[in-house]
Amino acid sequence: MSNAQPSKEHLQAIFSVAEQQLNQGQTPTQVRDGLMEKEVAPELATSVVNILLDERSKSLQGDGLKTIAIGALIAGVSIVFACFYWQTLLDGGRFRGVVVAALILGVIQVGRGCLQVFK
Repeated sequence: MSNAQPSKEHLQAIFSVAEQQLNQGQTPTQVRDGLMEKEVAPELATSVVNILLDERSKSLQGDGLKTIAIGALIAGVSIVFACFYWQTLLDGGRFRGVVVAALILGVIQVGRGCLQVFK
């Protein structure tokens, strides 16, 4: 490829190919090398892969924050329920298992979200 700036359509095609390859499980190095085999400048190939990896990371962080929020909501509701029906739960009430299960589920969701955000 020449040193001229690639057109917008050409850049979109490069990003599309790179994104497809990443989604198919290829490593970033394989994607970059594949782009360079198609006569894409090494600097451009590296930049494309880095941009796609940054976008994927931001997307995972957003998903992780949603998972944390859902988990916190589930755990919070179970704690509020336990506070209102504390004596009934201590006496072996019928909702004890539900409250404990909801609390555990909420904590697990928060943990999963943290792993996604801080990965």
